[in-house]
Amino acid sequence: MKLLEVVKTSDTSPQTISTLLTFGRELGKTTVECSDTPGFIVNRLLVPSLAEAVRMLERGVATVEDIDTAMRLGAGHPMGPLQLADYVASTQFSLFYRVGTRNTRVWSSSMFQK
Repeated sequence: MKLLEVVKTSDTSPQTISTLLTFGRELGKTTVECSDTPGFIVNRLLVPSLAEAVRMLERGVATVEDIDTAMRLGAGHPMGPLQLADYVASTQFSLFYRVGTRNTRVWSSSMFQK
């Protein structure tokens, strides 16, 4: 991955953040800062989106191919959400389900409970 999320808490010193940002850039990463919040930046936005793609498939709204094509061409994503879900593995989503907040809007699909 090209991104490094540097997470700061109320106990993290500005020097530590600066050191981590520099270290990440030295590794060739693009760095971003965020507060300590569930999912940080990427997963907090990504996981609900992938869950919605699964629900759309489950409800027969569109096929896998059409959902992925729509997001690649319509939103400029390099791969569709279901292709990405396969890439990061369904076991990771199962883990999110078991240890997450069990937000019924996000995790209502029976596919996450298998």
